[in-house]
Amino acid sequence: MKIYTFRRRNSSPDSLIPVNYYQEDRGILSLIILTFCIVDFILFYPLSVFGGDKEKNIVPTEPIVITPSRLREPLSCVSSSLTVITHEEIEDQQAVTAEEVLRNISGIDIHRSGTVGEQTRVRIRGTENNQILILIDGVSVNSTWTGDFDFADLMADNIERIEILRGNQSALYGSEAMGGVINIITGQGKGKQRLSFQTEGGNFGTFRGMGGISGSTKKTDYAFTLSRTGSAGQFKRDAYKNITFSGQAGIKAAELVSLRYTTRYYNSEKELPINFFYDLTPDERVHLFFDENLSLEKKFLLNSVIFRHTPFIWWDYRIKGSIVDDKLIYDDRASPEEPIETIYRLDNSRKVIETQHNIYLFDERDTITVGFEYREDKAEYIKKPEVMIDKMRTDYAYYLQNIFNWKRRFFLTVGFRVDDYSDVGTSTNPKISTSYLFEPVRTKFKGSWGTGFRSPTIQELYTPGPYGNPALRPEKSQHYEFGVEQNLWEGYIEFEATYFHMDFRDLIQKSLVEVDVDNAGKVRVTNVGKAEIWGIEAELKIRPIYDLFLWVNYNYLETRNRNTGEPLPQRPTNRWNIGIEYYPIDRLNLNLNINIVSSQYYDYGFDFIGLDGSFIGRRIGGYEKVDLTATYTLLKNYHSVNKLEIFGKTDNLFDRDYFEVIGFPAQGITFRAGIKGVF
Repeated sequence: MKIYTFRRRNSSPDSLIPVNYYQEDRGILSLIILTFCIVDFILFYPLSVFGGDKEKNIVPTEPIVITPSRLREPLSCVSSSLTVITHEEIEDQQAVTAEEVLRNISGIDIHRSGTVGEQTRVRIRGTENNQILILIDGVSVNSTWTGDFDFADLMADNIERIEILRGNQSALYGSEAMGGVINIITGQGKGKQRLSFQTEGGNFGTFRGMGGISGSTKKTDYAFTLSRTGSAGQFKRDAYKNITFSGQAGIKAAELVSLRYTTRYYNSEKELPINFFYDLTPDERVHLFFDENLSLEKKFLLNSVIFRHTPFIWWDYRIKGSIVDDKLIYDDRASPEEPIETIYRLDNSRKVIETQHNIYLFDERDTITVGFEYREDKAEYIKKPEVMIDKMRTDYAYYLQNIFNWKRRFFLTVGFRVDDYSDVGTSTNPKISTSYLFEPVRTKFKGSWGTGFRSPTIQELYTPGPYGNPALRPEKSQHYEFGVEQNLWEGYIEFEATYFHMDFRDLIQKSLVEVDVDNAGKVRVTNVGKAEIWGIEAELKIRPIYDLFLWVNYNYLETRNRNTGEPLPQRPTNRWNIGIEYYPIDRLNLNLNINIVSSQYYDYGFDFIGLDGSFIGRRIGGYEKVDLTATYTLLKNYHSVNKLEIFGKTDNLFDRDYFEVIGFPAQGITFRAGIKGVF
């Protein structure tokens, strides 16, 4: 298959023609950087063995997590498949967006429709992006209109850690959690007041500036950041800009009473150079073309308040309220290529009030959790000059969970949740998970079983015309998994392997209308889909010396549409992620990440025609992507300077040509450098 795309920006920034992607000089910069790294390794490797600051590389303490059970617990006590991305890992990769670090996680696939700022979807274990629940500090941010979340504009600002919970979680989190949960947790202020800054720039007119303030007292804590990110783009009409404000503040009203406020806001604008139109005659095809007028603006605002109280040592509770507003403006003026003008606005909002009570029995060997949640979702679709859709729906949910542990070796968790929607009725979903740790050899066996569901979205239920279907039922699934974890030599070697299997029914899919003569040939959504997904996840982490950390994870995925017998589209069968973190000298950190992805079946029922009229087909090839980051500490704990660093990062080091979404070329080699400090 011959791949065509845009010519990248050069001395003539307005040039934009379909060309073969090969460029003779594209590997020169990559070769220079790679040569530098090899020479650096040869020169400084002996220093890492015989010298250097060992304190900074001691194996970190076990993280405390909250997402698996909605309770604070050590990672070793978790029976589900969980990965934690720490703040240090985000810093070492110099990540600008959250999706950059998610790319390296076992079981996750990222699909970005081209360059920075384009629509970015995340899959866990092959499930759809609207079957994954996305939380920011425990608040659901999935769209009330489509049910999914676009990671394109979620900056890594002030993120303390990210917890990725794989597998069915509807028994605790309800709809959208049938594939897993991703919880982005904002950092809290600690210690005396600190001021931070960061500034950087790179090719394609990339720039970023960020400032922050944080600190704490005996009674209060606070942490806030403000950033601006922009890029002129890799192609003509590919510019992007983003302003993000995030933070939280807490107060202890008494020893066992606290109140916390969390907020996150962003406003982004993106020029979209590629558009498409459907041609149903004589064959079903999608034609890609350059659009001179298409742009997208998004605004997002989250506010939440949580009250915590511990009346007795055996009982604590919390009350939480949150509001999420999500606005999108799609502006596509008429052009010679597309004479029809399309301008619309989406206003989504979600209001949630919830309470959770935890009861600790028998010296905390048995923990009972009871929760209630009220959710109000609203979506307004405005296509000038009229309001097309203005709908509101509610969900009353109740959940119960019991966690039993024996000597912190054997864990058994049983629970269920009941969701009662105002428009699609009631869904009840149970789950059971267990694990056992053989303490002498640090081997843990784990397994779980449960059911899940996804409620139809407002778009699927109420879109006017034949598309919307108010008679839709929730999608349903059944999931089981079992795995083993092995820890050797006090964490210097860690291994994990998990087998998982998921069955789906009543999947909501598009189908042609045949009964209604007036709408014959048009598309409507119905509960017709059945699917099966199973696979294996394996991960190995090794720290052979204090200054060197190696890891690799592998994912094998099989999918099947039970109606057609074909694999599900856009799911790679094989995926490798490889990482190397190395301190050649005391102040220098090198971080290398490699993603290897196999080819993907892409049959959505139509063929794709490229920008030059060439036939692309229904499959995209595999690719390898290499990212390299270097960070050097200039000052550390010097007078008023807590830390001062310079850094550089190159994404797509070898300038590979590939698609993550068919027809939308992924970003080529990009490099940026900057400085950041904390005072």
